[in-house]
Amino acid sequence: MERIIAQHIHEHLLNCNLLSSAQHGFVKGRSACTNLLQSLNDWTSAVYNKKSVTIAYIDFFRAFDSISHNKLFQRTMPTVFVVVSYRG
Repeated sequence: MERIIAQHIHEHLLNCNLLSSAQHGFVKGRSACTNLLQSLNDWTSAVYNKKSVTIAYIDFFRAFDSISHNKLFQRTMPTVFVVVSYRG
């Protein structure tokens, strides 16, 4: 069921041109690795052309596994809808 919903959402985003060409996550053929490679290429080009480069890289790996989901949902519920799935 989750896969079907994700597929429909992804198709909608593609059909309505809502995904940026810079999007790497959750896009077929693109990943965090391709994102880093493209970024490195952009940074190298900028330095080569004597432009200033400022880089801030934040790794969110398992960021949401280390917090209380109940507290997160309580804080975000007034402003966003949260879809929770159960895998039993």
